[in-house]
Amino acid sequence: MISPVTNPFFFEDPRALTEVRPIFIYQAIPGSSPVASGSLFWYGTQLRAALTEKISLTINKLGGIGATGSATAPLDQNTFDSNGFSEFWLTPKWTFFRDERNGTVAAGGLQIQVPGSSNVYQNTGNLGLTPFASVGQTFLRSSYGAFNTMGMFGYNFGANNLRSDYLLFSAHLDYDVANWHKIYPFLDLNWSHVTSGGSNIPLLTVSGADLVNFGGASSTNANQLTLAPGMRYKFSENIQTGIAFEFPIAKPQETLLNFRLSLDVIFRY
Repeated sequence: MISPVTNPFFFEDPRALTEVRPIFIYQAIPGSSPVASGSLFWYGTQLRAALTEKISLTINKLGGIGATGSATAPLDQNTFDSNGFSEFWLTPKWTFFRDERNGTVAAGGLQIQVPGSSNVYQNTGNLGLTPFASVGQTFLRSSYGAFNTMGMFGYNFGANNLRSDYLLFSAHLDYDVANWHKIYPFLDLNWSHVTSGGSNIPLLTVSGADLVNFGGASSTNANQLTLAPGMRYKFSENIQTGIAFEFPIAKPQETLLNFRLSLDVIFRY
């Protein structure tokens, strides 16, 4: 199997892994956005440590975030058009099922989100929590290759009412070309749905999804649904890279995502 490239902060591989994973994300804001124009970018790394075959610890988000462009009310231009430390996310994970013969693996965990700097709205509320479950499956093996799929479902909520709460779902499908274990074209689907807007910014209708939790008071029922084709290439089992091009397929005006380019490199031990 390969790890997903898109939605990297939430879409957790169900396997217990030990790795260092630098990530770069560039995101263009849609011209239809009522509150901002320009782009967002994230740069940093993820760290994973498999303590046993079942218990692992992930630092999902460790890095910086920036925005270039302009913002209108209710967003603040000085806070939006800046750079700073992103939120810090930490996840203990339990891989409770692993069947290598049938290619099945499943895990559950709890993501802990600690606020970062005030720049680009990284300090909303005092804590976020995301319980989640993820599963992976290999199927249709043949001499030409094999399909692999992964899925994740979770619910993000804040410890107080400043942050917006939302449902999360991600699905991944890839193909191991010719069973070379090197070239994996893939297609990802990512969805988030705000169940309850926060109280941090009155009248804000836009959701920042995985990059920014604005806590918009009027963002309830905002959706982000995206599709992402991409490719992962394994130089070896220890070194691999991935690229994905992500775009919305429903209501881009409710989000800050018009187009996203995601790049990563994995150094696995």
